[in-house]
Amino acid sequence: MEYALAGTMPRYDFSIKFALVLLVTICMVPASLIAVVLLSFDYSRAREARIESSVTTARAIAYSVDKEFANTEASLRALATSPSLTRRDLPSFYQQAQDIQRAGLVQKLVLSDAIGRQLFNSRRPLGERLPSVADSTHLRLLTDTDGPVITPLQNDAMSGAPVIVISIPVRRAGQHI
Repeated sequence: MEYALAGTMPRYDFSIKFALVLLVTICMVPASLIAVVLLSFDYSRAREARIESSVTTARAIAYSVDKEFANTEASLRALATSPSLTRRDLPSFYQQAQDIQRAGLVQKLVLSDAIGRQLFNSRRPLGERLPSVADSTHLRLLTDTDGPVITPLQNDAMSGAPVIVISIPVRRAGQHI
């Protein structure tokens, strides 16, 4: 019979295997916690870097699109000052529009009047009967502003392809021609 003396600790019988498992477990818990913290930190830094890279890419794309719109607008404004329009010489103006289209500055040029009737379309032979502009909302905006008016992405009435329409008013002495 064993008796414990006052103030002494009870004696436990541990196997060596149990003691080793306990020791390894006690050592692994802090190491595991440190690994989890480091992985979380690394994940958040990588995520922030990806977000920053995505924002930089989006800004570069937006800049490129703005530059393309500005170049297209400049080409259209220059074309709108053509003397052929003042003389209402559509064959000469049509040829200028064809030249700009071939240069790759625009995909298609449409000249329409203030109510949306197409006078010509650079992808169609001159004189061909053409439909009216499908959405003339941007044409109404042109009468109130100096342009350009840029539409949201929409389907082209003739080809069905997605397009963005950039409209520039053609005026002489403040009047639409």
